[in-house]
Amino acid sequence: MPKYVNVIVEMSGQKAYKLLFAEMSSWVRRKTPAAECTGKNGPEGAFEIFVDGQKVFSKLERNGYPVLNEIATAIENYSKGKPVVEVTKTARRKCACGHTDCVCGIATSITKADCPCECAGSCH
Repeated sequence: MPKYVNVIVEMSGQKAYKLLFAEMSSWVRRKTPAAECTGKNGPEGAFEIFVDGQKVFSKLERNGYPVLNEIATAIENYSKGKPVVEVTKTARRKCACGHTDCVCGIATSITKADCPCECAGSCH
């Protein structure tokens, strides 16, 4: 039987990160209903994911956004007694103008207007 797990995400306060957190939480709860996901304010550009205090993903270290299904699977496996595995795969996308911090297309809930890239989605 899967055990309860505590998922903490330290993230930037921008709207896109909050939307990404909500979508990630939905993915996690579908695979691990006993998981509790909590968001906390973190440094600019951060999306750092921890499970029971152990790092699962770091946007700051990986320079990209998490692949939500990979995160949900890692948490599901941990809830079934496997060790925490740090997810290294990232979802990266460049804007048409070349900005690299574009999150449009990474999560279905994020619109161009919510994108934190330098052009604020104007080049999409």
